[in-house]
Amino acid sequence: MNTENKNANIVLKKFENFIRKKKLRNTNERNIILKEIYKNEGHFNPDDLYIRLKLAGYNISRATVYNTLQLLEEANLIIKHYFKENSAIYEKVNFSSPHYHLICIKCGKVTEFEEKEIKQLVKRIVGKYGHKHLNHSMYIYGLCKLCNSF
Repeated sequence: MNTENKNANIVLKKFENFIRKKKLRNTNERNIILKEIYKNEGHFNPDDLYIRLKLAGYNISRATVYNTLQLLEEANLIIKHYFKENSAIYEKVNFSSPHYHLICIKCGKVTEFEEKEIKQLVKRIVGKYGHKHLNHSMYIYGLCKLCNSF
């Protein structure tokens, strides 16, 4: 079994456990949405996801997409970002390699980066305060190289 399929199975199991604890039904539609999210890279908005599902031939309502996104966020399997005002963007949780975001306030470009030192700092802070670490994020707003040169 390749790593991608192994990760997909792990995520599906986590979601099934979450659904069971919430005493909800584990529907095929929810699993299709989760699989679609985890087979793609990068950020997405709910409407783009809905269109991808429709183009793939799935008959899933827009309401089901939005409701499932709420559940997946609550289950810590996706992260909701607000890079621009009032515009929610999501991405799957990367359990093995958290990353951070540089956001240009002029053109809206989002640059992802990883820093070992930040990961170590988060681990130290979480340990110091006795928290169970589920997820974290960092946004740095400024001007990208291109916008800064004008």
